[in-house]
Amino acid sequence: MKKSDFLSILEANLSGYPNNTVETILNKYKNKFKEAEAQGISEDSILNSMGDPYIIAQSYIKNMPLIIKDDSSSSTETYCNMDSSVKTEDLPSVNDVQSFLARFFKGIFSLLGFVFFLIISLPIFFILLSLFICSILLSVFGLVILFSSIFAPSFLSQISSPINLSNLGMLGALNIGIVIFIIGILLIKFNYRLIRALGRKVRGSHNNKKTTTQSSDS
Repeated sequence: MKKSDFLSILEANLSGYPNNTVETILNKYKNKFKEAEAQGISEDSILNSMGDPYIIAQSYIKNMPLIIKDDSSSSTETYCNMDSSVKTEDLPSVNDVQSFLARFFKGIFSLLGFVFFLIISLPIFFILLSLFICSILLSVFGLVILFSSIFAPSFLSQISSPINLSNLGMLGALNIGIVIFIIGILLIKFNYRLIRALGRKVRGSHNNKKTTTQSSDS
């Protein structure tokens, strides 16, 4: 946007109101451009400090009855000065809108990242949990065979023979169960720490973006 575009938009949105009032408002902003240019400020910087011409025009239209009520040049000029403070302090500027959109999309991307993280981590967690449960069942089965061979050898002999092979199978099952049980615990601890670390990273990234955005707004 250029200075001429800014003034044209402002004039077009104020069309239909008294010409002297509109001309006074336009002259106010023309003088602001001249003063800023005399200080060596670039046109882009001036436009950014002015704000959105559509919002400025709406602020004048909202309070136009106050100007038309007493259509003297002095009261119009006084209102122009008052409106300038309203524009800079109360009305949203282009930077405010851009900051809001930036925060909105950052929140969306953070949410999508968290959902993607859950999609990846939850199946791994359930697989490890299944292995953990299977290891417990396998260990229990090995213990049952062990105690059966000690306290009820006749029952074990009905299942398999000779007894030495059953003892060997029982001990193997028990050992495998213990090993898988230990591995399952280690994997679950590792997965839990990984989930916590990734969760802190996602929350930390979101908080840093929020802090950066608030700092830029201030």
